[in-house]
Amino acid sequence: MAHTLCLLRHARPLIESGVCYGHLDVSAEVNANAQDAQTILDRMSARGVTPDMIYTSDLQRARQLTDAIHSHFLQTPLIADPRLREMNFGCWEGHAWNDIPKAEYDSWIENFPDYQFGGMESCQQVLTRVIDFYRDMRATLEVNTQATQHSQQILCVTHAGVMRALRYYLETGNETISSASQWPATVAGFGCSETYMLE
Repeated sequence: MAHTLCLLRHARPLIESGVCYGHLDVSAEVNANAQDAQTILDRMSARGVTPDMIYTSDLQRARQLTDAIHSHFLQTPLIADPRLREMNFGCWEGHAWNDIPKAEYDSWIENFPDYQFGGMESCQQVLTRVIDFYRDMRATLEVNTQATQHSQQILCVTHAGVMRALRYYLETGNETISSASQWPATVAGFGCSETYMLE
C-alpha cells in the first residue's frame, strides 16, 4: 500500500536576507505565511487530499504555517517534534553569513559529517535525528494503516536542512554521510513542498 509524504518548507522568515538562522526562533512574514497556506490548501482541495497526520517543527516559523493549514483540518492529529528543527548553528546564529570567517567554512567542508559549525550540531547529528523521526513516523504510519486499511497522507512542515537530510536518506538509504558533495545541493523554496511515495 503506497502512502504519500509531503515535506513543506515554512514561509519566508521575518529576518534580513543573508543572516544565519537555524534554531534561532524567528517568525514568518505574515503575508507570506497566509499566501503560502492558501496555496497549499488550494492544491490539497484540487486533489481531494486530506492529511491523516500533520507533523511540524516546533519553531514558530514552521508552526505558523502549520497552524494556518491545520485550522482547516482540526480532526487531523498534529504533532510538534523538535527533531524537525533546522540545524543548530550555535554561535553563528543571527550573524551575517558573510561575517563568518572563511576558516570556519573550510573546517566544515573538510570534515563535513562531524564538524559542528558554530559549535553545536554537525550534519551527521542532523541526519541521525531526522532518520530517528522518520522511523518513528513510519511506525505510527503502520499502526494507522492497520487501523484504517487505507493509504495515508502525511504532511511535515519543516526546514531546508531537514528536507535535505531526509531526501538524502530516502534516495540513498544511507544513515551516514562522508562528504559535502553527497549533501543535496537544492531544496524547495519557502512555502514549497517535496513529495515522496512510501511503500
